[in-house]
Amino acid sequence: MLAESQTAARKAARLGKVEYRELTAVLDIRTGRERESWVLPPMRLARGDADAALAGSEHRMQGEIT
Repeated sequence: MLAESQTAARKAARLGKVEYRELTAVLDIRTGRERESWVLPPMRLARGDADAALAGSEHRMQGEIT
């Protein structure tokens, strides 16, 4: 429990101050990456030996997906 009563909780809530600053909107992936504006922290997922699997594959595709 955070407050002894609903009245006490309301009184405490009225004392709160909110500070904010306006930020420029990030509306596309490229801008987000350039500004390092992440929704979640970057992570790298890996399983197995991708380089060895690609080296031994008969067909390969190359390119970029966004």
